[in-house]
Amino acid sequence: PAIAHVIADGGLHHFVVLYRVRKTSVTIMDPAIGRRVRLSTEAFRDMWTGVLLLLAPNDTFRPGNRQTPAWKRFRELARPHKAVLAQALLGAAVYTLLGLSTSIYIQKITDFVLVEGNLNLLNLLSIGMLLLLALQVFIGVLKNL
Repeated sequence: PAIAHVIADGGLHHFVVLYRVRKTSVTIMDPAIGRRVRLSTEAFRDMWTGVLLLLAPNDTFRPGNRQTPAWKRFRELARPHKAVLAQALLGAAVYTLLGLSTSIYIQKITDFVLVEGNLNLLNLLSIGMLLLLALQVFIGVLKNL
């Protein structure tokens, strides 16, 4: 493959990858489209600027037969961002637990307040729930910043 410099629609400078060149057609991979496209040779010549990037190994190049597993590549990419990822994971866990607090609140009201008529427990649970909801809203606002 080679990389060709072209002038795309609207006069924008753009690069495409040449996959196959034949007498009547040229197959390119256009990253703007995300798929291979077959063009007539004339259509390609109309958009091509005449600049072609050819990549070739130099004398120090040594071919490798090493396949790096995806999880190792992910780990290497994530390593510089450990602190941010840990904060995001902790925040997501806290936000999820706060979301579950509504279910627990309704369960406690149903099991204890309605059955026993305990208004003091209702007041205590309601104040706690309001504080948890305020915390949930605060974390939601921080999450969207």
